Amino acid sequence: MKLSKEEIIKKYIQDLRNRVGNFDLKVQTSAILNNFFRVKGYDFYFGPRLAQQDNGRPIKTPDFQAHKEQKNDIIGEIKQGLPNPNSENYDKKVAKNLEQLESYNGNLVGISTPHDVFFSAPSWCNEAIAYFIKEISANSALKNKVIVLKYGWLRGNNHSQLSISKIYGNFSDSDINQEFLYKDYLVGEGDLEQIQGYYKILYTEEQYNDTPIEYIMLVLWHNVFPELIKTAEFDKTMERIKVGKNSLRFKVEEILEIIDKMYTLKTASNQTGKQFSKEMVVDALESFVKINKAQKLNDSGTNPEFVITHSKISSSKDDLITYLIKELRMEEFEKKAEIEYQKQLHKNLEEINS
Repeated sequence: MKLSKEEIIKKYIQDLRNRVGNFDLKVQTSAILNNFFRVKGYDFYFGPRLAQQDNGRPIKTPDFQAHKEQKNDIIGEIKQGLPNPNSENYDKKVAKNLEQLESYNGNLVGISTPHDVFFSAPSWCNEAIAYFIKEISANSALKNKVIVLKYGWLRGNNHSQLSISKIYGNFSDSDINQEFLYKDYLVGEGDLEQIQGYYKILYTEEQYNDTPIEYIMLVLWHNVFPELIKTAEFDKTMERIKVGKNSLRFKVEEILEIIDKMYTLKTASNQTGKQFSKEMVVDALESFVKINKAQKLNDSGTNPEFVITHSKISSSKDDLITYLIKELRMEEFEKKAEIEYQKQLHKNLEEINS
């Protein structure tokens, strides 16, 4: 089927919009899991570093750890997606994930033995999730020892809810199992915003490499900048940031110092980790300059100065994602679409002449 250039561009935008949306959904679900386990009386940690009792093996860093006295510890992984069952080397990709779960199931220093292990994936991966459960059930080291959770949006006409369901296995804590008995764990969109804002959970990845820059721009514009503007009105520790009407003027090192204090993740009982690296903040600010939402006042090497004037761009996060993608990528997408369109024409001519 031949696509017009406009249709090709629309597809590029939708593909990237899905990537950013999936990333956002993963972080939102992480915030909900954090709140869920805390309400159940657990301490909750992001990216704990756990050593195996066999010291010859590398440190394990699951996405989550939940700890409660007199209960088994719980460690878990959350996946933004799973390999497509029709993709090349699919079995090898699945085996890698299963090996990870097997290593989590072993004896680890600093947490209880035994402990629970859970694995969570988005609902749009239904086919892949079913395959993973089949492989887990056939693996003697994992069968009935791993819990599988599925998360995703339930969209209604006027209301959306984030749903987490338990589709395989059981936690050792019966109180947690009860929450998933015959039903999903649901959180409304409005409550989700409050929970995410309360815990300030916006970025949970170990590495920045695969993160779409539009996601960093999204959380800075939607979450961080409005909070900094509001907080600066009464917090004297932010005096170095010049605040105007809906505007912020700052040097990168200054705003990083403030962001690092406001947005941290608990990684152990007495340790925290930063959510935002300097590289990602600078990349996002440079991108805001490109779309005329910020100005770079000077380029003093490692500590440039910026000014942003914050405004409401759209009524929803989904619309904001689309706006950022179009503003930042349209020129790139138009060039790519022209190349793809010409390839289509060339292929059609070959088919006609053959």
